[in-house]
Amino acid sequence: WPNKPQRYCFFLHPYNVRTPPDKNKKIIFNELYYRYNIDTSMPFFLCPARHHWVNGNASVLKGNDIMIRGIASFLSKLPKNDHGKIKFIFNRWGVDVKASDALIDELGIQDNIIWIPPLPKLIYLTLMSRSCAVIDQFNAKTFGGVALDAISSGSILISSIDEECIRLKFPVLP
Repeated sequence: WPNKPQRYCFFLHPYNVRTPPDKNKKIIFNELYYRYNIDTSMPFFLCPARHHWVNGNASVLKGNDIMIRGIASFLSKLPKNDHGKIKFIFNRWGVDVKASDALIDELGIQDNIIWIPPLPKLIYLTLMSRSCAVIDQFNAKTFGGVALDAISSGSILISSIDEECIRLKFPVLP
């Protein structure tokens, strides 16, 4: 068919679903260390939310600016010699990555941020299970896929929710 119709699958989560890895966790950790300088033996927070906070419909905005300012505030309360010991892993994904980068530079926390590209879901679940916590969105009123993955991986989840809205989907809060 020369004019074969295109098929689209909208997937609003930062997972590379085309290349599922067939690897054990030790290989994954080695790759993370050598490719992205992520030392999973050191404390880190995983921040996989799509960077979308400047413009757009309120239902898709993530509030990444709130998270970034919160990270800066958290780091400012630590002794200076502890700043470099804690990393925050961000996805370089979303329409406002440049705005997030600029805010990170403005706040002077770029040494604490590691940017990674979208990766296979197994790697995210592995990172979630090893992280101090998963930091999700601060604008949406309910859980999305990242929050549910974090909870299912046994991770601590830091997010903002509207309990009344959540109870419409989950009568008992997770």
